[in-house]
Amino acid sequence: MSKEDVLAILESDIFNPGSYKSGEYLEEHALSHAVDVLQNDRQGLIEALMDWIETQSEPRTMLAVRIAKNLGLVELKPQILELGHKIDSGKVFPRFYLRYIDETLNELEAKNCENNARS
Repeated sequence: MSKEDVLAILESDIFNPGSYKSGEYLEEHALSHAVDVLQNDRQGLIEALMDWIETQSEPRTMLAVRIAKNLGLVELKPQILELGHKIDSGKVFPRFYLRYIDETLNELEAKNCENNARS
């Protein structure tokens, strides 16, 4: 499965009519699909979510951040940290989004520590 295949799966969630009505619905379905993809193609999922973070557009960017948090995708920490700096400096998104960035970075740091302890 390629990055493009993963993006097609996740984009289908964006355009799902239920997603227009509820952000929770969108997040639930995208996360479900991301879990399925993760089992077969972690790298493809990472690359697809990197693309979404780099777009700096809603809902894709923050959905990618939430998926990274929920799945413990520590590979995305540098991109999320950079996004946080951009938000903090007022370049993208309202500052209240920093809450989600901080939550995700804390979760990823905990996951990273957990992984290092196992090694």
